[in-house]
Amino acid sequence: MAEREGVIVGIAVHYLIPWTYDLKPVVWLKELYVTEATRGMWSAMRLLNSFANTL
Repeated sequence: MAEREGVIVGIAVHYLIPWTYDLKPVVWLKELYVTEATRGMWSAMRLLNSFANTL
């Protein structure tokens, strides 16, 4: 979830799926949404980076 000034401006729904071949998780991005007002402000990239850094 992305917030700006206390207002939710975006969400990223994702799953970490265990991969048995090399025992590393795979990220499956199901939904990515940012409000129209915040598009172009890197909100989506920040959402993607936030869960990519957790791997």
